[in-house]
Amino acid sequence: VESKEEEEEDLDALIAGMDLERGVHSCGVKGCKAPNLDMMGKVCGHCKLRFCLSHALAEVHGCGEDAKASAKEQWEREAVRAKDRDQRMAKGSSLETGWRGQKD
Repeated sequence: VESKEEEEEDLDALIAGMDLERGVHSCGVKGCKAPNLDMMGKVCGHCKLRFCLSHALAEVHGCGEDAKASAKEQWEREAVRAKDRDQRMAKGSSLETGWRGQKD
């Protein structure tokens, strides 16, 4: 289930992906002749352009380094969260503390 904030970001990405000069129906790769992208296109989360399925991967249309950096940042955030969780669990068992980590 997406949060309201995530839904707004998705909508912003869709709006930003509309290349008004070329039209919403065109792939962001110059020279691509992909047909109508209304149903099968994808907006890149990095450059905000719309691409056909052949060019949708960030590495294919030129956003590979941005995608790699984003994935690394996300992995690092998750690793920190997991480490914090493990440290909290090591401090006391769930029998000694409440679900919020407070003593009963």
